[in-house]
Amino acid sequence: MNFQTQNKQVCCESMRWTQCNKEHYVYCWDKIRKQLDKTQILITIAQDGQILYLQNGVKLRNEIIQDNFRSQEIYTNMEQIQYFHWQGEYEKNQRKIGQWTANWNGKVMKKVGGYFDNGFKQGLWVQPIKNYWSQAQVYEIGEYYNDQKRGKWIYIYNDCLIGGGLYNQQAQKKGKWVDLSEEFNDFSQVTYSGEYKKDQKVGRWNILYRNQTTQELKLIGCGLYYEGFMGIKQGRWIEQSEGFSEYSQVTYNGIYKNSKKFGKWDTYMNFFGNHIIGGGSYNKEGQKIRKWKDLSENFHNYSQVINVGQYKNGNKAGRWDIFYRKQKQKKFKQIGGGFYDEGGKETKQGRWIDLSVKFYYNSEITYDGQYQKGKKVGIWDILSLDHFSDQFKKIGGGSYDYQGDGIKIGKWIDLNQFSQQITYSGEYQKGKKVGRWDIFMQNFNGKEIKQIGGGLYDPEGDEIKIGKWFTLDEASNQIVYHGEYQKGQKVGRWDCLFSRQDEQEFKQIGGGSYDDEGYGIKIGKWIDLDVFSKYIIYSGEYQKGKKVGKWDILFRVYSSDPFEQIGGGFYDENGYEIKQGKWIELQEGQQYTSKATYNGEYKNGKKVGRWDIVLEGVKIGGGTYDQVGDGIKNGKWFDLDENSKYITYSGEYQKGKKVGRWDILFREHYSYPFLEIGGGLYDDGGQEIKLGKWIEQSKQFWINFQITFNGEYKNGYKVGIWVEMDIKIKKKRDEINYDN
Repeated sequence: MNFQTQNKQVCCESMRWTQCNKEHYVYCWDKIRKQLDKTQILITIAQDGQILYLQNGVKLRNEIIQDNFRSQEIYTNMEQIQYFHWQGEYEKNQRKIGQWTANWNGKVMKKVGGYFDNGFKQGLWVQPIKNYWSQAQVYEIGEYYNDQKRGKWIYIYNDCLIGGGLYNQQAQKKGKWVDLSEEFNDFSQVTYSGEYKKDQKVGRWNILYRNQTTQELKLIGCGLYYEGFMGIKQGRWIEQSEGFSEYSQVTYNGIYKNSKKFGKWDTYMNFFGNHIIGGGSYNKEGQKIRKWKDLSENFHNYSQVINVGQYKNGNKAGRWDIFYRKQKQKKFKQIGGGFYDEGGKETKQGRWIDLSVKFYYNSEITYDGQYQKGKKVGIWDILSLDHFSDQFKKIGGGSYDYQGDGIKIGKWIDLNQFSQQITYSGEYQKGKKVGRWDIFMQNFNGKEIKQIGGGLYDPEGDEIKIGKWFTLDEASNQIVYHGEYQKGQKVGRWDCLFSRQDEQEFKQIGGGSYDDEGYGIKIGKWIDLDVFSKYIIYSGEYQKGKKVGKWDILFRVYSSDPFEQIGGGFYDENGYEIKQGKWIELQEGQQYTSKATYNGEYKNGKKVGRWDIVLEGVKIGGGTYDQVGDGIKNGKWFDLDENSKYITYSGEYQKGKKVGRWDILFREHYSYPFLEIGGGLYDDGGQEIKLGKWIEQSKQFWINFQITFNGEYKNGYKVGIWVEMDIKIKKKRDEINYDN
């Protein structure tokens, strides 16, 4: 999953502001596997100074290049492309100036930002890490001097210090550091601990992994950097795989000589015990040789795929077979493979059966066809494993050109990248979708296929959507949108339709109009579907893309229920989308089973006065915001947990910061009283720093998983031994030493 070189290349080109069109891979989240994945988008740098991000003929983001003085940041994560924006001012020379803040999905990110002077970052900055997204909410905090990092920098995750170290006057790392892995996220909390000298790693470095469920921190790897030649690996190393996560705990064990792998290397899988599952040998040049068992790029506990064959001087050669087993099966079964050329160029030749990139136990897809000099040619079939017959059956496919360019041509049936139930049928010209494309969905038993959408791509081969379309929601195959595209941008009336899994037809639940000029701006009356839940909708009016006037919030518990109003309020009439007056609103991102509301008043977009948290008609929490209109909490509060309506926090705020004693309370049912299960002290200086003894609940705390962690904080950081307890059965489960 290493595509940093490609990203840097695009950044360099954008720095010269040359017009270009580039296909580009960005990170996205595989919800089923709970792993980082990658998806392909198109980035266009236009002559008018715009950067466009497009996928499947639809604009994801466009922004104007403002600061010619500095390189334009190219986003490498799909959520960043969709939701992240910096906000601030430019001088006349187009250089950034003054205080800058950050927005995520239209909302200000608290405490994030810093100061620019003549285009340079200066002073204290709080900024998201490069690969920040909803499953990796990590911030780096430290000081800049003329755009270079100086002194102490730290990484903060879930309000805990998890890493950092010192920069010297030349912005080079020095001394002890804890670095984060490039793919750090909730399910892959991997860090590296060791020492830097002049920005080069030296001595022993440890690789550590914290399990998000148990919070146990484990040493999963380590090795030495040669002292005499900094940054060079030497001797035995244990390293984690790319894509290492809670559900793919793969490590490699072997010897380095002058930073090159040498001799026998074993591949270990940690799943009900740590055992060898693959490996092979390297020559003195660090090239793979002879027989190898390679794990697939997306190897997973529930998608155990290995590739077996021979290497010659680091390149695959001859026959390679693909084997697969499901989690509980003991034996691997061959399901694919083919031949590489013997000339050492690792070029596929002849007939191959490839596995889909997202091959998984509930999406067992293969591709069957011919290669010519490493390029797909002729007819290729897409097949799916039928669980009743245990045989692969054709569900799609089409043709590649015979000139050996690997370009799709003619009629094709493509698969949706997230679901094998969804297929797309249409025509390719020179590798681009053109003309009519239809979207089909197969029911779970595979016996019935129905059309659920489709539309037209432009005939010029730019793969841009035009005219009337039924498009599928990316997050759910139960939701489609119906309306018109002009040059890839939505215009005019668009409807949102929903179908229950036990129903055949889609029924309208929302929609509204976009401007006719092609800017993709919402206007007039709209019913919006909640970003996180198909059980919540919002009804009101837009003016030039901004909400104005009265907006209602409607909710339903089950998809068969009608929507009922549960909240709402007013936005200003001037088009600034500022909330005013009395509001009843839902907790952002709440689950469909929760009907908890927040009831109170806004003044110029900021909460003021008393706000109550109400569930099933009963007040369960709340407190007071200052009357000045800064949206700052003050005094006694009962906060509701972000993820559970059964957990609350009780304590005091001073100027928006928690101070003194805070208690954690839990109840097993909404009709039961809340009982204290934990808590501790915050400093009284208004820094919201945890001090002394604390008892905290697990992230997954629930009725049948009542796990707490008992230990001590020092200046906001966990220290010493923390004890993991199951309070339901009053039993100690484990200990975690944060001093290690």
